Amino acid sequence: RSVAPRWFGDAERGLWRYCAAGVLVLIAAGLAEWLLLGLHMTRISLVLLAAVVVTATWLGARPALFAAALAFAAYNVLLLQPQMRAQLDSTEQIITLALFLCVALLTGSLAGRVRDAGLRNAALAASNTMLFQASRSMSETDSEDELRGILVAHVRELTGGRAQWSSGLPMFAPGWRGYRLQAEGEDLGSL
Repeated sequence: RSVAPRWFGDAERGLWRYCAAGVLVLIAAGLAEWLLLGLHMTRISLVLLAAVVVTATWLGARPALFAAALAFAAYNVLLLQPQMRAQLDSTEQIITLALFLCVALLTGSLAGRVRDAGLRNAALAASNTMLFQASRSMSETDSEDELRGILVAHVRELTGGRAQWSSGLPMFAPGWRGYRLQAEGEDLGSL
């Protein structure tokens, strides 16, 4: 197990994703500044938008929105004239900055949602495959002990945890047996 706090190290919710988004925007801002000063290019907002899109496809929608806000600030401070001042001197700068923010937020949100939907669909497909395999295995047996063993094996594989049966459920009719399926101390169902 990792010693990192859960809020930092969680692969899909961790703070690390926002740190990585910030690093991507900083790299893009540095590249944009180099293009501006070294090559005298003036239309470099796409470099910052690229950082937002990369963030969205790699890290998801929420970090992409964070990256869009950072890219907005970087565009305002680093790239609009006069540089290194968060000041808007003309209507053209206000419109340019507002359009940049809208495009960055929209692009990041859409690309992030596509990524997140893809991950959800992959997890759902894996779950459905597991359920199909479990139902096929269960249909091939008529032994209660084998059935319980099959269910436990599939729950262990699905959850990655320890699963076990416990008995002693109250029954409504004489001669019935009841079992509770548990994984990691949590009740998952009854048989």
